[in-house]
Amino acid sequence: MTCKKIKKLINESLERRLSLKERKQLEDHLATCKDCRQFSRELRQLVGAAASLPEMEPSPFLWSKIQAALQDQEKSTASREGVASRSFFPPAFLRQPAVMKVA
Repeated sequence: MTCKKIKKLINESLERRLSLKERKQLEDHLATCKDCRQFSRELRQLVGAAASLPEMEPSPFLWSKIQAALQDQEKSTASREGVASRSFFPPAFLRQPAVMKVA
């Protein structure tokens, strides 16, 4: 089994969605592949750290701000001509990486 498939199984194992056969394949691969073992360890640490974050309540105005920004973007994009005008370029605040705890 490829490392790419194993990484998918690692993700699914965190959600406890593996069959016995898949769990065995994962364990066998992790026993022999240093890179996948490290990936598994780091992902589990990340998930553990995220679980310990305090739950945050978004601003009540968050969705209206996002909607307004998308509408502004749509208007400015529609007014331009050419192929690039049909592409979607999200506002800067939507391009920023974010980590959010899902309750």
